[in-house]
Amino acid sequence: MTEREFVFNLQWEPSDIISILLLGFLFFWGVFLLYQKWIKNYDYPFWLDLLSLIIMFAVLGIELLQFSDWLRNYPLLYILSALGLFISASALYSQSFISLVTLIFLSIIHPGEESAPDVPRFGPAEILERQNDWKGALNEYFVLARIYPHHPSVHLRIANVYIKMKQPEEALHWLKKSLQYLKKEEDTYLIIARYCDIAHDIGDIPSATEMMDYFVNQYPESIHSRSIIERKKRIKLDTSKERSSLLIPMEDVPMSNEDLEEEKEIKKEKLTLEKIKQDAIDSSPTEKEKLDNKDQEKEEKKSTISRLEPM
Repeated sequence: MTEREFVFNLQWEPSDIISILLLGFLFFWGVFLLYQKWIKNYDYPFWLDLLSLIIMFAVLGIELLQFSDWLRNYPLLYILSALGLFISASALYSQSFISLVTLIFLSIIHPGEESAPDVPRFGPAEILERQNDWKGALNEYFVLARIYPHHPSVHLRIANVYIKMKQPEEALHWLKKSLQYLKKEEDTYLIIARYCDIAHDIGDIPSATEMMDYFVNQYPESIHSRSIIERKKRIKLDTSKERSSLLIPMEDVPMSNEDLEEEKEIKKEKLTLEKIKQDAIDSSPTEKEKLDNKDQEKEEKKSTISRLEPM
C-alpha cells in the first residue's frame, strides 16, 4: 500500500479530529510556557507546572492509543511515531518536569524543617560574593530564583550583584520583578526609591516616573505617596529647565570674568599677529621695486656693452 492510499483510506471519525486538536494544543501550550519562562522571564506557580505535566501525559496516552488504532498494520511506523511524540514532549515540557523534581528533592532533603522549602539558603552565593566572584554568585542566585520564583529577597540579591557588575539595566529588571511579590508598603517604597535612583543615574526618567505612578496607584493615601509626588514634580521641573536652557540665546547669557579675560587675550594675540604681518610686508620689497631693480640692471649692462663697441 502506498502512502497516498494509506492517507486516503483513513476513516476520519470525531475521535481522530479530537486527537489531532489535542496534539496541536499540546504543542502550542508547550511553546507558550517556554516563551513565558525564557523570553518574558515569568515564573509561573508550581501548580501550573504540575497541571501541564498531567495534561501532557494524558494527551500522550490518548495519542498512543489512537496511533495503535491507526497503525495497527504498521508496527515500525507506530514505534517511530511514539518516539517522535516523546522527543517533542520532552523538548517542550522538560523544564516543567525539572522544576517539579527539584521541589520534591528539596522536600526530601529537609523532611523535618517545615520552613525549608520556603526559605532560600544564600550561604554559597554569599561566599562567592566575598571572593568578588560576581558571575559565580549570580549563577547561584539564578538557581535559587528558579527554586523560589516568588521570593523577593532572591530577586533583590540578583539586582545587587548586577549593580556591583555595573549593569544597571539588568538590576532595574530584577528590582521591578521583586515588586510583584512584596506585600508591605515600606518595602515597596524602599525598592521603588532605589529603582528611581538607579534610573535617574542612567538617564531613564520615563521608567522612574512609571514606578512612581505604580506606587501612587497602589497606595494613594500613603505618606510616601506625597513624597513621591513631590519628587516627580522636581524631576519634571529639572527636565523642563534643561530643555529651556538649550533655547536661551547667546546674547542673553551674561559673560563671566573668565570669559572677558579670554576675549582680551584673544584680542592681544590678534594685534600681535597683525603687527608681525605689517613688519613682514614693510621689510619685504614690493613687486614694483623688483621690476625697477631689474630695469636698472638691464640699463647698466647696455651701458657697459656700448663702451666696448669700436669707434
